[in-house]
Amino acid sequence: MSFWSVDDKIPVRQTKVAINAEHGLEYKSSQKIDFHIPPTISYFQPKESYLEFDVQILPVNGTDNDSCRLTLDAELGGQSLIRDIRISSGGAGSVLLEEIQNYNTLCAIKYDYESNDVLRHKRAMTEGCVSYDPDNRGTYGTTKSDLNNHKSQPYSQLIRDGDGKPIAVPSTTNTTWSTDCDSNMNKVKCLLPLNTGIFSNPKVFPALLTEGLRIEIILESAGRVLRIPDTLNPVRRSNLGLQFHSVTGKDTDIEPGGPAAQGGLLKDDGGGGGKTTSFYVMRTNNITSVDNVPLVPGQKIVLVKAGDINPATTESWYEMPGAVWCAKTSISMIVKQIELIAGDGNPATAGGRHGLIKITLTNEVENKQTADHIMNKGGWFVCDGSVRDVVPLTGLANTTRDLNADYKLSNVQLVLQQIDMPSGYTQKLMTMMKGGGTMNYDFLSNTNYKYSQLKGDRVANIRLPLSQSRAKSILSVPTDGEVYRDRELITGQADTLGNTWFGSSGDPNYPDADCPSAMPYLEELDDGYDKMNFSVRTGLTGIWDELSDYQWFYDGKLNPSRKVNVAPLSGRFSITQQPLIELEKALAMAEIEPLSFRKFRQNAVIGRALALQDGVYDCRGRDFNLQCNYQGLRAPVKNKLWHNFVAHIRRIEVKGDQISLQV
Repeated sequence: MSFWSVDDKIPVRQTKVAINAEHGLEYKSSQKIDFHIPPTISYFQPKESYLEFDVQILPVNGTDNDSCRLTLDAELGGQSLIRDIRISSGGAGSVLLEEIQNYNTLCAIKYDYESNDVLRHKRAMTEGCVSYDPDNRGTYGTTKSDLNNHKSQPYSQLIRDGDGKPIAVPSTTNTTWSTDCDSNMNKVKCLLPLNTGIFSNPKVFPALLTEGLRIEIILESAGRVLRIPDTLNPVRRSNLGLQFHSVTGKDTDIEPGGPAAQGGLLKDDGGGGGKTTSFYVMRTNNITSVDNVPLVPGQKIVLVKAGDINPATTESWYEMPGAVWCAKTSISMIVKQIELIAGDGNPATAGGRHGLIKITLTNEVENKQTADHIMNKGGWFVCDGSVRDVVPLTGLANTTRDLNADYKLSNVQLVLQQIDMPSGYTQKLMTMMKGGGTMNYDFLSNTNYKYSQLKGDRVANIRLPLSQSRAKSILSVPTDGEVYRDRELITGQADTLGNTWFGSSGDPNYPDADCPSAMPYLEELDDGYDKMNFSVRTGLTGIWDELSDYQWFYDGKLNPSRKVNVAPLSGRFSITQQPLIELEKALAMAEIEPLSFRKFRQNAVIGRALALQDGVYDCRGRDFNLQCNYQGLRAPVKNKLWHNFVAHIRRIEVKGDQISLQV
């Protein structure tokens, strides 16, 4: 308004109000959280409101008290914890206003595509996400990873001395991370915007007309949200971890002409030459100090041969007869102490020319490789064995055992930005409502239509019984529908026996690596150091799985008129523009700003815009059908659960004391 004009805006006051969760002080995975917004909070600003809680990751295995630095999903953080959300009106005649099933899958679309460095760092500070840390960068040919951050991620703390300086050397009386693993996992404060239609709306919500609101949140299972750092994962960027150097720490022992039995730890010959209680790792991948070591005392570890996950060979990271390296009396090696050994320039002394990291174990171990398989410099990496909970592959007795990793939420509350209107405004509003007036409140929401597809179906006809009268777009996400145990989800690795999970040699599905159908989906197939990069976001993101093309059919017409070719995307070797353009339009209509397409391979989404700009589309009676063809040379390897999110405008209509919903 100009200086000389009268401003007709209503002066209001905004107050922050915290609504505590009902019926519980702490919540664990798969449990339900309830909130009740009373009608006394007459008006609130939904877009400026947020969900607040403290989240703490619980020990990997409560019975064994195993230690390991785990995090939440790097991209989603606290948002990954919400599986479903329902919002209903208050009062006795509760009306379901909005329901989003698989909310975290929808958030994964938003956070993967509506993303840039600024947003990622902001989410890392406020929502419990984990951003890339240059201090833990790979220097051995690996690609960039958000899960490399084991130093500055908020969920686990470094061991510190009395002066607060980080160390990784436990006391002589305590060889575990601490006597209480809970104390090593931080309580992380998360402030989450709720990405629902109502709570993403910039318009003030009149809670007094809906008799308040009831909000129901169902938490996700632990396996789908917990992650192990890539610096300790044998099937994800394995070369990002700790590189084995030698047993002695002497450069001369591993150089040509040196005593390989000392440097590489040959098989025990009966004379004790193959046994040790410590070994050394290199300072590659920016391991410049003890702070940067991803291990903690008390953690189980295994040694992995780079680029080899086949359990049928002796060069495997799996613990089995003839396996890599394991204790004489115990399955796993357990870390007791971690030390930085400075290099003095002398290749014949422990620490070598440039310095090494010494790992001391709680138990004596021996090399169980044959004599011609020397564990030499650079060829082996230290990986976590706590999450994997290694079991012998000679029998089925322990194969059903799963880890007990979990998380808990505390101090859960919904923080609302309450709007205090002038008393005259509310009185006038209520008078108009009693006189037969009607209040309409529009918001953009998403409804999820699910569809199950077997991996043997080379043609999928996905029929969607849409009933929305003001639809904007459809986002279809084919997620991995296989059933996994938690440890397989957290690490991206499986240990099921038999040939059901490893293809035969020369399997045409993956010419560069046997991809077991029972293992989490292979995100990237690279000829470099990251050849094996199995997904740890199973169920949250879409998979291409050799999809050839797709086409929509509705309102008696094919849309678009020709099939959309996606074979170059699903084949991982090229790119095609049309499906990305279609997705860009669909995202924009769903009010997801398409800022980045860097994860179009890792999160497969098929988009269809039903209208453009401010337009809408009436889906009623249009018989929507999505046809997906898997007709390439490579057959799909996964059962899939399709999540079809339909973005549409909903209207809450309040007339007198009656509340209705128009979809």
